[in-house]
Amino acid sequence: MTKRDKMELDQTIYDHFKTILWFSSCGIHPPVPPMSFTIQWCDSLSKALLLLRSDNWVDAKTEAQGDLTGYLTKHHYDEYGGHWNRLAKASRKKVQDEVMPIVVRVLERLGAVETLASVLLLDLNRIALHAAYKRRFRKVPDFYEKLLEVYERGYLPCGWDSSLDDWPRGQIIVF
Repeated sequence: MTKRDKMELDQTIYDHFKTILWFSSCGIHPPVPPMSFTIQWCDSLSKALLLLRSDNWVDAKTEAQGDLTGYLTKHHYDEYGGHWNRLAKASRKKVQDEVMPIVVRVLERLGAVETLASVLLLDLNRIALHAAYKRRFRKVPDFYEKLLEVYERGYLPCGWDSSLDDWPRGQIIVF
C-alpha cells in the first residue's frame, strides 16, 4: 500500500453530524417517508433509556461491530489491520471535540446527558469509521448506515427486538 492509498477518515461525515436535528422527532411516529428498513417503535423516553442499557442492545451493536471488522479482516486486511486503531482514535477525538458539544446541548434539554452522551459518542465514532471504510469498500455491512438514518431522522435508536441467536435478523427499536 502506498502512502497515497493510506486509509483516512471521511471528513464529510463529521460535518454531516453537525447538521442533524438531534432527537427532534423522538416520540413522533411513523416517519414520513418511512425509513428504508423496518423498525420497531418505543413509545416513551423512559422505556428507551432502559432499552439503551439492555444487554440485548449492547450485544447487538457489538455483533454489528464484529460484522464490520470481520468483513474488513477477511476482505481488506491491510487497510483494516494497519489502520483501524489509528482511525478509531482520531475519529473519537473529532466526534468528541466537534460534534458532542452540539449533541450535549440537546441532551441537556432532554435531561439525559449522563445516560446518552457516552452511548452517542460510541455510536457516532462507529458510524464515522464505517463511513471511512464504506467510501473505499462498498460492500461493508450496513448496520451503521441504518443507525445513521435513524439519527438523521431525529430519532433515537435504542434497542434490538430479536434474540442474537437470529442475528442479523431483527429490527432496531426506535424512539
